[in-house]
Amino acid sequence: MSIPEMPMSRPHLPVIVAVLLGTMSMCQAAPLSAADRKLPRVLELTGMSCGEFLQNLEKRSVKDAGVLLTWLDGYRSGFSGARRMDLNAMEKFSTDLMARCHSKPSIPVLDAIEEANLPE
Repeated sequence: MSIPEMPMSRPHLPVIVAVLLGTMSMCQAAPLSAADRKLPRVLELTGMSCGEFLQNLEKRSVKDAGVLLTWLDGYRSGFSGARRMDLNAMEKFSTDLMARCHSKPSIPVLDAIEEANLPE
């Protein structure tokens, strides 16, 4: 599968497309665990509290939890303007988000994401 040509004004887009295509193909290749099949495959984060998010995350497989945290890091990067993938920063973000949600379970998870460690 080839990556589509992108305008030169956005040279980072081919990388994003390649990562998305790779992630999609990995998710399709790996079967869902029995636990994951019983959980909703779509999460509505608007209005979801940190406590609800943590309860949902605890029920999921390590693979699904990793996908969710990676998506949340991408969401955060979208509004912070980050243009690079830093695995150390992703780990720090995930740790900070979990700590924030454990200490403030009633706040909206999207607020906790915005308050969590932002990339430098």
